[in-house]
Amino acid sequence: MVIKAVHIEVVDDLSAQVFSDAFTRFVSRRGACRDLYSDDGTAFVGANRLLKEDLAAWQGENNKRSLADSGTRWHFITPSASHQGGLWEAAVKSAKHNLTRCVGTQVMWYSQLQTLAVRIEACLNSRPITPLYDDPEVKLALTPGDFLIGSPLLAVPEPDIKHIPSNRLKQWQWIRQIQQGFWKRWSEEYLTILQRRNKWFRRTRNIRVDDIVLVKQENLPPTHWCRGRVTALHPGADEVVRNVTLRTARGYMKRAIQKLCLLIEKEDFESIDSTGQDV
Repeated sequence: MVIKAVHIEVVDDLSAQVFSDAFTRFVSRRGACRDLYSDDGTAFVGANRLLKEDLAAWQGENNKRSLADSGTRWHFITPSASHQGGLWEAAVKSAKHNLTRCVGTQVMWYSQLQTLAVRIEACLNSRPITPLYDDPEVKLALTPGDFLIGSPLLAVPEPDIKHIPSNRLKQWQWIRQIQQGFWKRWSEEYLTILQRRNKWFRRTRNIRVDDIVLVKQENLPPTHWCRGRVTALHPGADEVVRNVTLRTARGYMKRAIQKLCLLIEKEDFESIDSTGQDV
């Protein structure tokens, strides 16, 4: 809920038992869940009843202390108030919206869909969420993957096959092509959302030296982002910065500000204390 990491499970249907199995896989891979939030769908309500029965049986085995330490509290949002689940609904939309556009009406095996879901999960968990101003050499931003595995999630290097007709690809290549198509659509939309839109008559803050930015760059492979630190400004005659020099992992480059997405302004970053609250 804090780092907005995404976990995607493929299930056969929406029954309570299938959801319980998916929840068991989640806990086995991610650890015990203290609080679980969901809407009041029939599958979730039924799964809640089944889990309560399992927990009651577990209590009968003299495991009350363990249950208190690792029990899960299930929270249902208000009926007919889907906006209260906006945080996770946004993540669901990020995955499903572009996935349905890339797959279309094509049919795939269950194992293929499962593989594709995990690939998309890695794409979503690779996005930069906050800059690191105190680490100028190694890493410029933290991602959800850093909190999940301790390092950024990087896909295996693969050739670009987006433009090859699908009827010329093997099944495993077709899944790769869908992932690359998803990455292209989703990453472009995500960078567009990060850019602030202001009318031309409203004066905005100039980009400054040491700002951490994302660079809009075409043809990057999945889970790879071009991040940079501003090292020099090139203002125009009106003192408005329109071009900057960046230091990236591949060296120095000069870019227009229209190709940059500012993660967090340094002043805002420094105004947050170690507890995550505004000072």
